[in-house]
Amino acid sequence: MPKVEKLMLALLAESPWAENENPFVFYNKTSAEKPCNDVNFRQGLYRAMEKAGVSREGRRLDFHSLRHTAGTYLLDATGDLRKTGQILGHKDLKMTARYCDHESAEIIEEMGKQAANILSFPAIEEA
Repeated sequence: MPKVEKLMLALLAESPWAENENPFVFYNKTSAEKPCNDVNFRQGLYRAMEKAGVSREGRRLDFHSLRHTAGTYLLDATGDLRKTGQILGHKDLKMTARYCDHESAEIIEEMGKQAANILSFPAIEEA
C-alpha cells in the first residue's frame, strides 16, 4: 500500500522526535519515550462523531472497535478463522470468533461510506 506508506513516512517526518534512533510514527507530543496515547485518538473520534451529528449517548465506541471491524473484514474476505486469528495475534480461536461475530460486511461497508462523508483525506487523493 504505497499511499499509506507515504502518509506514514510524512507523519514520521513531522514528529518532533524524528531524529531519534527509533522514533514512533504515532508520536507523543511531550515525550520521545512514549507513543501517542489513546486519549488523543479518542478525542479526535469524538470530534468527528460530533461533526457528523452522531450521538455518543448510550454508545461504547472507541478505536478498539476498529480492531473488531478489521477482524470481521478479514474473516469475511478469507473465510479462514485460523488465519484471521493469527493476523489479529490471538492465541485462542474462541477469542477470534468472539471478535468477528459482528454485523455483516454490508453493514460495515455502509458505515464506511457514512464515515467517508464525514472525513476527508486529501493527502491520499494527492498521492
